Amino acid sequence: MKRRLLIGCFFSIVQIQLPAQPNWAEVVPAAFSRLEQEVTDSIAACRAESAQIRTKMEAIIQKKGFTREFIFGKGDKYFKEGMHKHFSSEPRQMLVAMERDNDVVQLENLHVDLYHSDKALHRWFEIHAKIKNHPDRWRFARWPALYDQTPAKERPKAKSVEACRQWVADQLVCEIATDLSGILPEKDAQKVRLTDLNFDKSWDDPGNQRTLSAVEFPLPPDAILYSFPMNGQFNFRHDESVPGAGYLGLTPYALSLVMQQNYSGNILRARWSHANGQVVYTAAETSYPRTIYFNLPEKFFEPEHCYRLELILAPLNSKPTIPEQSACWDVFRGKAPEIAQHYASGLGGEIKITELYFRAGKYSVREKLETFDGYVDWERGAIVYKTDEPFDPIELYGAGGVKPFVRFSVITSNFYNLEKALYSKELYYYLSVPLVEPLERLPLDQLAVAEQDNTLDAPFVRNVMLGNYERSELVPEHSMESFALRGGYVIPPSSRFAMLDTLDTDTPVPFITKTHFQRGKAVRLDTVACTLFIGQLRLLLQTTALHQMQIRHRIDERVNFFYALEQRRAQRSGQPLSVSLEQLRQQEMAQLPPAAKTLLEAKIPDVFAQKFTVWINRKFPGSEQHTAQLEIKIFDHDH
Repeated sequence: MKRRLLIGCFFSIVQIQLPAQPNWAEVVPAAFSRLEQEVTDSIAACRAESAQIRTKMEAIIQKKGFTREFIFGKGDKYFKEGMHKHFSSEPRQMLVAMERDNDVVQLENLHVDLYHSDKALHRWFEIHAKIKNHPDRWRFARWPALYDQTPAKERPKAKSVEACRQWVADQLVCEIATDLSGILPEKDAQKVRLTDLNFDKSWDDPGNQRTLSAVEFPLPPDAILYSFPMNGQFNFRHDESVPGAGYLGLTPYALSLVMQQNYSGNILRARWSHANGQVVYTAAETSYPRTIYFNLPEKFFEPEHCYRLELILAPLNSKPTIPEQSACWDVFRGKAPEIAQHYASGLGGEIKITELYFRAGKYSVREKLETFDGYVDWERGAIVYKTDEPFDPIELYGAGGVKPFVRFSVITSNFYNLEKALYSKELYYYLSVPLVEPLERLPLDQLAVAEQDNTLDAPFVRNVMLGNYERSELVPEHSMESFALRGGYVIPPSSRFAMLDTLDTDTPVPFITKTHFQRGKAVRLDTVACTLFIGQLRLLLQTTALHQMQIRHRIDERVNFFYALEQRRAQRSGQPLSVSLEQLRQQEMAQLPPAAKTLLEAKIPDVFAQKFTVWINRKFPGSEQHTAQLEIKIFDHDH
């Protein structure tokens, strides 16, 4: 009897301690219906707004007599519902003040308004689908547990049906707002878009590997060997030949620590933060010995805006803290475009590996080339042009141990014979054989070396083309250095990388830092005057000019040398001089090696200007793999 009494008391106490639960069947469906009605009203309002904009645009089209397909695209793809999906980037109103037709300006501005209205409409479609298909709309198991977990001061009284409905609506709105902002990480099953890049072999050289005295997370950006995007990059382009993938290289030791943490129940993520506060997570994966690959977020990068990339390790099921309800409702209703600023603390229990900052470029590679407006400066071997987005210093010069990953080359096949002559053995042989002796102060009764070994009359000396120049000492191909020949002559570098491409701008191109990111504004430049010095073109121009000078000097040197020898022979024999200086010069010119003749007759810059073509070559940073090789055709050669 006492035992039954104790058990009864125990259950009475438990029932008293457990909080009363609302009638969820009465609360939950009504809360969902309330949200769905607001979404339906918002869809109707957006459609009405879009209809008004379209009516105004139709009136202007008829008034001006414009071709409909020219303005709205085939099948009205840039006009009908869903039109915003066909834009690769957000359209903007023209910012330049100029005299223009008011109707055309209004039409352009209305088109921008229609884009935003249509985008808002489809955002409401997305929210409507989330509410309509939400798994907890008709299954109530989630709500009692969530109600119990909520502190007593923050949850409504169970008997207050209206307050409970509002509480459920608040939970749903925060969940939807968080999901819309891209805060939640991708599904664990999603694979990283791995790509097989050929990284620079110099990273395998132990002498080139950066050593860290103590690896402590987060690593500073200078501990990163290479990355895509690069830290500080001004023109990050995600329209590369291997789409959707980025990477980051660490020292093998640092990567091993990341892998250890990854295998300890954590998951590797890339967190992308827009300067306006929006945050997106993408999957990441380690690749031995030193690379981390990660997915690039889709439809996230906005031209000219700054971003932060963080690599983090977080517990498998970690999620961001739900923000304040007022912020959730603002995002839900479109009053606040982002919610990420409420997640400054990141994911619970995360370990930050490193972070870097960069800016999304304004143009794709092809679009950027179309913005060039300039000419070739032949005297300096440069291209002078103007653009509103110059080349990135990191692109041209690299950073840290990363070589430049944007280079320019000249199509030398158009003047193949000239390039062949510049580095021919017959030219080197002509410049150095025979070794010319000083004869001015040599007594007549003392024979010069050339007189002793019959240099005076040897056919292969008088005519270099008869000499065995093929067996002359070879200069290494693609040499980065100059070589000295006998007699003070020089063989310039033969490698097209002997001279770097350089860019001078009248406005410095910024290195993107945390400060740029924290400002939260787009980083734009006005039209910038640029002088792009193409290393290969400068090398070709300078090498041609140098060899022309050396050939002329060699002609004079040989003619004067043979004339002096003839004078000495005539004086010894008492016979009149049998040849004139001019005859010797004509003979020398007639017997010039073809390579020397080709160079001597080449007119600078005409020989280069004919069919002149420049290529831009882009590589993935730190790798040997090209992302683009495009021809530049747009320069005014006759400037």
